Amino acid sequence: MRNLLLDCTLRDGAHVNNGAFGQVVANTIVSKLVQSSVDLIEVGFIEPTRSTSSNTFFLTTDDCQKFFRTTEKKKSKIGVMLR
Repeated sequence: MRNLLLDCTLRDGAHVNNGAFGQVVANTIVSKLVQSSVDLIEVGFIEPTRSTSSNTFFLTTDDCQKFFRTTEKKKSKIGVMLR
């Protein structure tokens, strides 16, 4: 059995700062997690009522993909929470 490492910095941190990480900071966090070989990375929420262009709340999964478009995923799996 293999253990997996999950990071929820962006998803859980959004409770503190309303997801206002900004695109550059959020992409940098994900890039560093990928470089560190984190298996699973939660990047935010699908929550249309709180979505803006600079936070980690998204209208759709397509919007989430566009927000993180510059991030190389390698073997890490990226996920979001639905509300």
